[in-house]
Amino acid sequence: MSKVADISKRRISAEIMAEVVKFLPRDGFKLSDDMLNKTYTVTDVNEVDFNGTKSFVVTAESEEGTIINLSAAILKKARVLGTADATGSMYKDNKNILVRSDADAIWNSSVYAHTAGMKKDEDFVIPEQFKLRYAVLHEDQETNEPALNPFLYKGFRKVVTEYQKNDEFPTIDDFKEELLKTVADGRIPGLHPAITVPTPQSWVKGDVSDYRHTLILEDFEN
Repeated sequence: MSKVADISKRRISAEIMAEVVKFLPRDGFKLSDDMLNKTYTVTDVNEVDFNGTKSFVVTAESEEGTIINLSAAILKKARVLGTADATGSMYKDNKNILVRSDADAIWNSSVYAHTAGMKKDEDFVIPEQFKLRYAVLHEDQETNEPALNPFLYKGFRKVVTEYQKNDEFPTIDDFKEELLKTVADGRIPGLHPAITVPTPQSWVKGDVSDYRHTLILEDFEN
């Protein structure tokens, strides 16, 4: 098992935690069912700076040797499993992945990882070990199918960049509205005029890693 990171390297300052609510690029984490239901040991925590926005990335390794990198954005929205376990059916042939409408039991009894035992203005300490138990796929409100990660739509990054100039972040509805605008309406520069509805990149296959998801952690204690 990898050497556990020193406690000082696992402590994320309150200042940085306040910054991670802002947009951060996707990192190398790619969801798959076989990385879930495993215990990971933290091997490193790196503080990073994305164009003036402070953040961090946690590197962890499972007992089987699987190494993952979890960005602040992933941990910010992750939840800690409460007293209730999953009661709904799993998504397709996965053993640990379910859609949001089948995850009420674990969702209602869980809390956000960054708030578990943490008060305002306190530092956030990454546990030495934690278990990745489930992943919950977000659903499209119109189709009730798993919702694609918006960054996989053509032009979404351009819209994000434009919104960030005003310290804002676009919702999927904002994105749809921007795609309907003409140049006269103030269409965002560089947004291809032929794209009027959210259109996935050609290489998107619809794997579970392509969908918006929330990780459900277990044994996430300092």
